[in-house]
Amino acid sequence: STAWATWSAGDAINDYFNGGETGITDAVDFTSDSTLVAQLERLYNIDYDVEKNFFFGMEIKMNFFQPKDGLTGNDTNRDGTPDYPMQFFFTGDDDVWVYIDGVLFLDLSGIHRHVGGEIDFVNGKVYYYNLDSTGTGDVSETPYATFTFEEILTAAGADTSGLNEKGTFADYTTHSFNFYYMERGSGSGVCRINFNFPLLRQNTISVSKQLTVDEEDMTDLLGDPDFSFQVLKADSSGNKTEELFIAAYTEFDVEDDDGNVIRTGVTDENGVFTLKAGETAVFSDISENAGKYYVRELLDTADFEQYGTITVDGSSQTSNYDVTVGSDTFKGLDSPVKDASNGSTKFNFENQIVFDKLGSLEITKNLETYSQPSTVPEFDFCISLDGEPLAVGTEYTVTYSDGTVLSKQVTAEGIVTVPAGASAKISGIISGTQFVVYETEDSVSGYSVSYSGNGEVTTDGTAAYGTVRVQSTVEVIATNAERGATAVIQGSKTVANADSQERTFTFLLQQVTDETGTVQTQGGRELETVVPVSGGEAVAFTFALNFAEKEFSSLPAVLYFKITETADDSTDVYFDTSVYIAEITVSDTNGEISATLTRLWKDEEQITDALSVDFTNYLLHDLTIGKTLAGNAAENYKDTLFGFTVTLTQNGEPLSGTFTAVRTSGGEQTEEQVTFDDTGQAQISLKADETLKIVGLPYGSTQWTVTETDTGGFGVSYRIGSAEETAGATASGTLTQGEESVEFINSVSYVLPETGGAGTYWYTFGGLLLAGASILLLYKKFKRRKEEFSSS
Repeated sequence: STAWATWSAGDAINDYFNGGETGITDAVDFTSDSTLVAQLERLYNIDYDVEKNFFFGMEIKMNFFQPKDGLTGNDTNRDGTPDYPMQFFFTGDDDVWVYIDGVLFLDLSGIHRHVGGEIDFVNGKVYYYNLDSTGTGDVSETPYATFTFEEILTAAGADTSGLNEKGTFADYTTHSFNFYYMERGSGSGVCRINFNFPLLRQNTISVSKQLTVDEEDMTDLLGDPDFSFQVLKADSSGNKTEELFIAAYTEFDVEDDDGNVIRTGVTDENGVFTLKAGETAVFSDISENAGKYYVRELLDTADFEQYGTITVDGSSQTSNYDVTVGSDTFKGLDSPVKDASNGSTKFNFENQIVFDKLGSLEITKNLETYSQPSTVPEFDFCISLDGEPLAVGTEYTVTYSDGTVLSKQVTAEGIVTVPAGASAKISGIISGTQFVVYETEDSVSGYSVSYSGNGEVTTDGTAAYGTVRVQSTVEVIATNAERGATAVIQGSKTVANADSQERTFTFLLQQVTDETGTVQTQGGRELETVVPVSGGEAVAFTFALNFAEKEFSSLPAVLYFKITETADDSTDVYFDTSVYIAEITVSDTNGEISATLTRLWKDEEQITDALSVDFTNYLLHDLTIGKTLAGNAAENYKDTLFGFTVTLTQNGEPLSGTFTAVRTSGGEQTEEQVTFDDTGQAQISLKADETLKIVGLPYGSTQWTVTETDTGGFGVSYRIGSAEETAGATASGTLTQGEESVEFINSVSYVLPETGGAGTYWYTFGGLLLAGASILLLYKKFKRRKEEFSSS
C-alpha cells in the first residue's frame, strides 16, 4: 500500500469525502471529475504535497449575554444552580487575540510554543498558562499570570461600572466577542478552543425579566406573576413615542435562562407581551433599517410598591410615570433607546422585591352541620399560585378556634388542610400573584360549598379566584353546609292546676333501636330541653333532629327516639310518666334530603291523630283529716276507733292510686299507704286526737269528700281549716294551694242519770205523757179518713 507520505491531496479528499480506506493507490484527477471539483471547493485545504508557507488566520465574532452568576448549562447541581461556569479557553502554539466590547482581554501573540489562556466569567479573571514541563503535551494546570476584569478595563481606559461585586460582568448584560487567530508557523499547528456562551441571535430583540430579593432567600417567596412589556418606537433624534415598534399580534419565542425555547407567545392588540421571572422574549427578523426603539415595562399600579430598586441593563430606574394602555393604567419604566442598525440587543429588567411588602392568602373554613361530629372534621383545599400548585414543603400556619397557632407544611402537592372553624395562612406571596382555591372532590362529598372573601376575591361557585396585593392578606371563606334535613318533633307541656309561680320542666330524647324503646342505641343521639311554665296555658316545645346525608350508607333510613319527662326531687309536683316513641324517616327524593316524623306511640299505643308529645303535670299538696272528742266522751272513748270514707275525684273523674300518708298520734309520726280504688274511695280510721295527712294530691283540680261512717250515737260536726264548726258527718271541698285540713268533732248527744232518786220519776212521767199524746193523734187521724170514705 501507499504510505501516508506519498498521499496526494486528491487521496486525502477522496478518503475524507468518499469514505475511502487508508492506503488508496489510485490517483484522482480533480480536473476531469466535476463531482470531486465541487467537493474540493467545499474544503479549505493547505496543500502539503508542495511545501508552502502555512500562514493563515481566522476570526470568530459573536454577541453573548452574561448569565446569572456566570453559570450556564442545562444540568443543575443539587442546590438548583447550573453545573457549568461560563468560560473561554484556548490552547495552541500560534497568535491569538480576544476582544470583549472592543477591549483586548486575552493576548497570546508572539513567538512561543504551546500555551493557553482562559477567561473566567464567574470570577472576572483572565489566566495565562505555559506548556506543561512534565511532557504531557498540554498546558500546566497552574497559571503563570492572572489579571482581573477591572485591571484590564482600567488599563484600557474603559468603563468599569458594568462590573458587579465579584468583579465580573453584571448578570444579563450583553457583550460583543471577537476572536482573532493567526497561524504563522510551518509544518504543524495546534488550535483548541472551548467556550459555552449564551449567544444572541442576529437581528433580534430580546427582553428578559429577573427578580431579586432585598433581604431574604428567593426560595422563600411564593408566586410567579406575569410582567407586561411593550417595544415602542423612538424618532430619529431618540425621542420616545407611543407608536409600537413590535406590532400587535407579533409572534415571539420565550426562552429560559439557558437559552432553551420553552414556549411561544404573541403580543396582544396593544403590542403587550408578558413574561415571568427568569424568562426572555425573543423577537426575530428585525430589519437593520427599522430605526430606533425602546422597551417599556408596565407594572400594575396596585403592585408597584412591592418593588424597591428597578433596573434595566444594570441602570437604576428611579423615575416612573402613569401610562394608560387600553382601559388599564400602569406604572411605566423605560429602557434606553437603541437603534436596530446596532444588531441584536438584549434588555434585562430586574425588580428587587421588598420583603416586608409581600402579601398573604388566608383560607377560613366555616362548617354548617346537621350531624354532631365527635371530632373536628378537616377539609382539603387545592391551592395554586399563578397556575402552579403549592409545592411540597411549602410552609403555612393554622389558627384554630381557640386561638392556638401551629406551623404546617404541604405534604401533598397543592393541598392545604384546614379544620372546621380554623384558618390557614400562606405568607410570603409576591404582589400580583393570582390564586385559585377550591376544595377537593373528596372533601366536598356530602356538602354544598360556597365561597366568599375580601379584596379581589371572585367565585364561579366552584372555586375562589383573586389576586394577592402589596402587604395585604386576602381572605377566602369557604362555607360547607352538610346536605341533610331537620326533623321536628312537636310537644306541649301543661300544668293542669297551675299557679302564678314559674316552674321549669325537663324532657329527654334518647335514640333507641326500635319502636318498643327498650334498648338505647349505643352512641346514639341524646337531647334535653327545658320548658318554663307559669299559668295554666299549654307551652309548646320542640325537639329538632338534624340528619346529614353523609351519616347514612344508604337512604331511606328509619330511626327511633324515646321522649320522656325527667322527674326531679320536687314534692309539690306530679310528673307525667308517659313514654313516647317517635319514628323518623330520612329520605332522598331527587337529590333533596327530607326527615319526617312518620309514626308516634304513647305508652305502646300508636297515636293516629296529631303527632305531638303532650305532657300534663299537676301541682301537689296535702289533705289532713283529724279526729276530736268533746265533753265527757273525750275521756270515756279515747281509745275508740272511728271509721271514715275518703273520696277523691279529679275533674269529675275518680282519682285512684296509692298515696303516702303520715299519721300523727300522741306526738309521734308514722308513715303508711292509703289506696284509693277505681271509684276513688279509701277507708281510714282515727282515734281521738289523731291526724292522718294524705300527701301529694293534685290541688286545684282535686275534689275531696270525707264522711265519718260510724258515729256510735255521738253528735258529729266538722271544721275545715279555721272555718266555723259545722254540724254533720260529711265534709267536702276542692284541694287548694297549701295544706288543707278537716277536723271531725264528736260529742255525746245525751247522758243517762245516776240510778234512783227523784230524777227517775220525772223521766218516767215525761215518757208516759209523750206516749199518750201519740195515741190521741193517731185516733183522730183514723176517724177523719173513715168519715171521708163514708161520704164518698
